[in-house]
Amino acid sequence: MAVFGTGGFFQFGYDNSLKTASVLATGSDYKTVDGVLDFGILSEVGFEFTLTGGISLKGAYQYSNASTQPVPTIKNQIVQFINNTFYGGLSFRF
Repeated sequence: MAVFGTGGFFQFGYDNSLKTASVLATGSDYKTVDGVLDFGILSEVGFEFTLTGGISLKGAYQYSNASTQPVPTIKNQIVQFINNTFYGGLSFRF
């Protein structure tokens, strides 16, 4: 099993053509881009069996969970990413 720390930068783009009364009341300089850093973990557990000298069978499960700081332009909500991945393969050496 392996556990790693992760980090990333995400940039959000907004459509500034939404002209509701609450948006018009804030002025004419609408923010169209925002960015935020995220940090999280990535863990993986798996196996590899060598069937013959040149053929191997591999399988693994990977889990990642990352979240950002509150983002002002989306009402101070956080953005969270959770990923569960199962993968397998058959390797041939020539």
